[in-house]
Amino acid sequence: MRKILTLILAGSLMTAWGQHPGTAKVPAPQRPGTAIGADAQTQHPATPSLIQKTPPRSDLHRAPRLGQSRAEDQLILAPEGEKRLYDFTSEGFYIYWGSITYGRTSTATNIVWGTNDDVYFYNPLTNLGTESYSVGHVDGDKITLQMPQLIDLYDDGFYPDNPVPFYLSKMQLTQWERENPDTGETEMVFDYVPVADEDNYATYTIQADGTITLDWPRANINANNQLVELPEYILGSYYDMPIEDEDTGEILGTERYWYGVADWQQTYTLVDPDQLEVKIPDTVDMDPNWVLASDSGTRFVKVGFDGEDVYLQGICDLFPDAAIKGQIDTDGMARFPSDQFLGYTEYYGYFLYLIVADYDWRELLDEIEFVYDADAKTFTPIEEYSWVISGNLQTIIYYAYYDDPHISYQTPGDDLANPVDPSLVYYLPDWGYGEEFGWLIPHVNVDGFQLDTSRMYYNIYVNYELYTFYTDEYMEFPEDMVDIPYDFTDGWDIYFPAPDLDLFLHCQGIDVIGCQSFYRGSDGVTYRSNPVHVNLEEFLGMNVAKPDMEVRRVDYYNLRGQRVDRPGPGLYLRVSTMADGSRLTEKVAIP
Repeated sequence: MRKILTLILAGSLMTAWGQHPGTAKVPAPQRPGTAIGADAQTQHPATPSLIQKTPPRSDLHRAPRLGQSRAEDQLILAPEGEKRLYDFTSEGFYIYWGSITYGRTSTATNIVWGTNDDVYFYNPLTNLGTESYSVGHVDGDKITLQMPQLIDLYDDGFYPDNPVPFYLSKMQLTQWERENPDTGETEMVFDYVPVADEDNYATYTIQADGTITLDWPRANINANNQLVELPEYILGSYYDMPIEDEDTGEILGTERYWYGVADWQQTYTLVDPDQLEVKIPDTVDMDPNWVLASDSGTRFVKVGFDGEDVYLQGICDLFPDAAIKGQIDTDGMARFPSDQFLGYTEYYGYFLYLIVADYDWRELLDEIEFVYDADAKTFTPIEEYSWVISGNLQTIIYYAYYDDPHISYQTPGDDLANPVDPSLVYYLPDWGYGEEFGWLIPHVNVDGFQLDTSRMYYNIYVNYELYTFYTDEYMEFPEDMVDIPYDFTDGWDIYFPAPDLDLFLHCQGIDVIGCQSFYRGSDGVTYRSNPVHVNLEEFLGMNVAKPDMEVRRVDYYNLRGQRVDRPGPGLYLRVSTMADGSRLTEKVAIP
């Protein structure tokens, strides 16, 4: 059994489909994982004595454009040579909502080994996606990266002909005294500045197994009678800002500013996907009529048997042919080990693995155990596990997940019936962002059989009228949408996908809210649930507490509507039952 050594607070990070800085939003559940496509860093409290003199990158358009990029500087976008894939882990700093935060990061990247002993690092800083390369030179077991090197030309749309150049640079810790603007007391603060050109290089070490490392040690710094551990040198990025005469407005020169992202430790571990993929023997017949059902969704998968070996295929929609492998023991136990490779996605920049965790993602486990019933054709987990498709083996960075997975054979055609009706779980009137609704949309049909959620959709109704999500109001939607795919989320207005749909609507005068799910069967027929319309005044009337009314009982429910006796950190519905029997339902985040 392995402990998750570091926790990623999803409520503090961007979700996979976007973020609007500065806009109020309900916190995400405090699970130790964050979505792929997000800023997938491990968060720790920002070092209080480390400041950032530069504004956040989104504010750079406020500065005049000077065009400081030298004519000979060019972005390296597609070097020639042999491209090799690496698991890229780092330790350093990154910008989080305008402040600098410490974090560990893991992602996938590539290094191009060129001619003349040149080697090219793609996205040389893990927390700055430049989509460009930096170039170093190989000499024996060392790679020397001479800097500064241009790695990005940032155009915010205001000055398309004069973008801001960003340079990769070795930077040194500096310190000075200043007056605290709040207390008036003198304090010591720190920043990083580019080193002199003759010292501006980084040296990587190539290990015997091909692993490449950069390691700059940290030191204890005495900051206002507090020991702070900071590295003397970092690999970071800077840009030039103008120095302006306050009286005349004349540009006197430029000053280099650290952007705020940096690494002081980097490790590149060589990965060969072909060696990691599970190969299904040609003699194995993969039956497509099996269902993987979980609290977080349902999908049809293929299962095949080869003696004691069992193969499961179709667990990840990015890699429909990827498979995992387990073994069935003589005692009827089927065991699937954790950390099984599924594929590499260049779009997201991750190697994806199927890992095993406990239900709440507090621990990473070595395997998942099922009781296999050959006659009933079922795999039943002996405990509440989670299967997580993760971009990291040590800390969960999820692409998809299956909480409490059950695998069973389902006769073709059993799914062809109407879905069970949705139900409204909670309603939170507009608190400054939008009207928030929580719907439970089951993924089973009225005959009790599982539905393939990739074939499921739903419609929303406002005052009995079919509602359209227009992109001018729902900016993270890819297009105007009426039929919403079951597992769709933009990470913002549809914050959690079905079955535990968390939905924000930006419209006024909602008296009645409605929802209807439907299933597009393999026979070409669309099967629909009954439309469910809820009068919000009546719904709130059942959830309003009178002033000074005594609270007799408080119950907590997860977003699947299941009562939780001892709620840990996460997002819950808190139901307070009053002395007169009335109830108050609130959505709360427990830290």
